[in-house]
Amino acid sequence: MVFPKFFVLLLSLAYALATDAKFETGVPKDSDLHFLIDPGFQVNKAELNGTAFEVCTDKKTSNCYTDDPATLVNFYIKTTNDVKKLKFEGASGVSKTFTATSAATSAENINNDGTKAAEEKFKLPFVPTKIVPLGADENSVGQDKEVADSKNKNCRKTGPDNCLSIMEEFSHINMTATIETTALLLKLTGADPATQTIEATFVPISSAVWMPRSTAVILATLAIMAYFY
Repeated sequence: MVFPKFFVLLLSLAYALATDAKFETGVPKDSDLHFLIDPGFQVNKAELNGTAFEVCTDKKTSNCYTDDPATLVNFYIKTTNDVKKLKFEGASGVSKTFTATSAATSAENINNDGTKAAEEKFKLPFVPTKIVPLGADENSVGQDKEVADSKNKNCRKTGPDNCLSIMEEFSHINMTATIETTALLLKLTGADPATQTIEATFVPISSAVWMPRSTAVILATLAIMAYFY
């Protein structure tokens, strides 16, 4: 498995410039590679060589991708001192539970002053649809806070009561591809705005020259960053 950090750096730069971006990099031919790509926006469509790039499944594990989204959310939940934890739930059974305490000291804690628990730009590794207040025994305390309109972006640390807003969404693309004798063109298209794209061309080269070329890409990227910043 190969993790080319220089490629992640290039994609992050493209997002910072808020424009369409096209990159090319050499990769060892006749090999199976695994790339972790952070484009800096929510990906709505992925294409490989002009056709839809397949999503990985239990039966499809190569020449495919998965998208593990992350979000920044605002929420304001009415609580009592009986609420000891807050459980965020998303689609397909995904969830994460945080300790709710009046002495929150880490990213795994949420401040609960006995009347409310509220945060802004709180990071979650998925898109939440519900917040469940839990007691010390992890049984539900009161009613679940169903959030039907989580994308209205009106929620703040000051309210309204029992609100949740998804402020930003980001894709984290895990891609596997077989590099043979011809180049592969990966195109990622954003959801908002839909015109934002990244195109990355993977050119098969000899493994003997792969690392020197990678180093050259790093230096070129740093030069571009110095120019724009």
